[in-house]
Amino acid sequence: MSPRLLLLPGLEGTGRLFAPLQAALADDIEIVVIAYRDEQTLEEYVQSVANRMADTNNVLIAESFSGPIALALLSRYPSRIRCAVLCATFAVSPLRTFCRAARFMPTWGFRTSPLRRALIRLFALNGETHQPIVQEIMAVTGSVPAAVTKSRLAVLSQIDLRPVLASIHLPVLYLQASRDRVVSRRLSRQVIEGLPRVEARVIDGPHMLAQTRARECANAIKEFLLTIQ
Repeated sequence: MSPRLLLLPGLEGTGRLFAPLQAALADDIEIVVIAYRDEQTLEEYVQSVANRMADTNNVLIAESFSGPIALALLSRYPSRIRCAVLCATFAVSPLRTFCRAARFMPTWGFRTSPLRRALIRLFALNGETHQPIVQEIMAVTGSVPAAVTKSRLAVLSQIDLRPVLASIHLPVLYLQASRDRVVSRRLSRQVIEGLPRVEARVIDGPHMLAQTRARECANAIKEFLLTIQ
């Protein structure tokens, strides 16, 4: 039976930024792009994705913000999941102090602005500006309501999935961005060293790896899927 790929998005939550990865994956693979809505807690995010999963043969592909959601799903629903791919993600938020402070900041502080766009370019894209996807990234992240961004940062401030790592015995591919300015190597190692069955691949690129290095990510994913047939 062919796997069913569920793509779990980053902080923007729309799934629209997976377009390059979708295009790079094989046409005969069933792909479901998850789009988050009004979830307020980690539990709500987990159940939102679980409701979209088939009874068996799901492959979770989770980037950044969605990594902890995928880890929770892997620990709770092992019989429904074949394997997972974690891309530039973590078990504990890399911005925990900021995320905690964000709960007390006014909502207008999370609206799109020149400063916010500059921070995305600097930390998520490492200053890359030449790729067409960059404009789409700016458009999509700018379309997310400020209240939603604030709520998701609040969720990040409270998560810690390190205790469940050792209980996950499904195969996992971890894609690490070599020049990630958001997720440190230490946080990547926490996940890689904590999972019993993990293959780690380093891809040269910034934090938004699935967008800027879609073909490399797709090739790694397809090779990984072949090993678990």
